[in-house]
Amino acid sequence: MLVPGWGTYDLNFNTSNNPGAKSLRSFIQKLDQSARWANTRSQNTENLRAQFQRGSLDLITALYHDPSLVAEDVITIDKSENLTRHLKLQFSRPLLFQSTASRSISHPEVSWSTFWTFMRKNRQKFVDVYDYSIDKEVERTERRLTEDVIKHWEKDSRTALNCLDIENRIRQCCPTPIMDSDLIQRIARDGQTTIGKADSTWVNPHKEFLLLSTKDCISPIHVDIGAALTWLYVIHGRKIVYFPYTINLNAVRLLARLGSEQFKGYDGGWIRVELRPGDLFIMPPSCPHAVFTPDDSLVVGGHFYTSAHLPSTLEGLRFLEGRQKISNESLKDDHYETLAQILNSYDKVATPEEVKRAWATCHLFLDSPTKAKLPTARTEFITALKSFNQRARESFSQEPE
Repeated sequence: MLVPGWGTYDLNFNTSNNPGAKSLRSFIQKLDQSARWANTRSQNTENLRAQFQRGSLDLITALYHDPSLVAEDVITIDKSENLTRHLKLQFSRPLLFQSTASRSISHPEVSWSTFWTFMRKNRQKFVDVYDYSIDKEVERTERRLTEDVIKHWEKDSRTALNCLDIENRIRQCCPTPIMDSDLIQRIARDGQTTIGKADSTWVNPHKEFLLLSTKDCISPIHVDIGAALTWLYVIHGRKIVYFPYTINLNAVRLLARLGSEQFKGYDGGWIRVELRPGDLFIMPPSCPHAVFTPDDSLVVGGHFYTSAHLPSTLEGLRFLEGRQKISNESLKDDHYETLAQILNSYDKVATPEEVKRAWATCHLFLDSPTKAKLPTARTEFITALKSFNQRARESFSQEPE
């Protein structure tokens, strides 16, 4: 079915009688049937104009009585300035920039052709892949030579293959507003004592990943690791992303209880969006989502942390520690090291109100010891958290009543 503003795709694809692939196809078909297309600002405005053709007074009256008529399922962005403004806030719905012939939010120097040039230069290096043609699900993720991935793409008939851990070493693609709001970038810039090259300690901590997927790939419901915000920019092909109407910790708890292929019971049901080349999609921390790839695609993305979302990041991380199966990867040392680095300098770059909000979440880690086996860097993170907790306590105890 064609909906204005969104495209079409076929979920009745061949699974080659593979039981695991058939199960995933059944899941995504049922999820898609229950989900609805996101209402965006432009689509709401168009529908309202058609409904109130007699004049603007009727429209204004209707909006006065029911402001929800223009409520968005995703927060639509139309320029960089709007993105900068929203990244300073705590948002509970994804941000979406839809590219058009006349507007673009980023001009990455990575294309479909430059990516394959990069892959051919690294034929003898390894990459982790998720191969849907392997019967046992626990064996589907495996390490392969890049040469084998290239050969797979050159076949006329291909099974679904996801390559999810290719580090972007071609060109930086992250939009400037995201770089400017990222706490790690802000702290790194603030901590420099010199802007010259002599004795410089500057290390760019920004990392980006490339997601290469064949047509018909499916990612069941999960949250991204580390409880960070996630940005995705489509370079080639399309993605259909599904997410709950209500995104909060209760939705994450439901995911932990129901598993990755059960979607009923989420408050407000499920929303879907189509991402095309040039589109930018940003998810808040711990956002449950599933993905279907209707065409061969290449997406660049990354994780980042903002002041407005640091409390929800800490809440999401604490919940994730005992339930890592709800994510598509395990917690690693660098997740804790990054957050320790943020906490060690957070009160230098954040406002007093932002510090208070983050301080209020410290008890989640300090009052409740965990029995889960976690990376060794968690000790460093807890030390940083205790130090931040003490500094905040001392600072706010000196405030006049």
